[in-house]
Amino acid sequence: MENVAGEKTLIFRISELCQIINACRSNGRNPNQYYDELEILLECYEQSKAKEPSDEDADSKFLLASLR
Repeated sequence: MENVAGEKTLIFRISELCQIINACRSNGRNPNQYYDELEILLECYEQSKAKEPSDEDADSKFLLASLR
């Protein structure tokens, strides 16, 4: 998928991002250059989740991450 700027865009489920980040943490490696961006996205999600009432379908929320 491409966005308006012509950059490739990936769509992740929140749970998928959490699994990627936790896998990186557990093995102590940084497998790709997007790790830091994923950390920031997860932190933003956790902050927004704390502000929202919890709903049962949290995994249905998606994030977009643009590849540079």
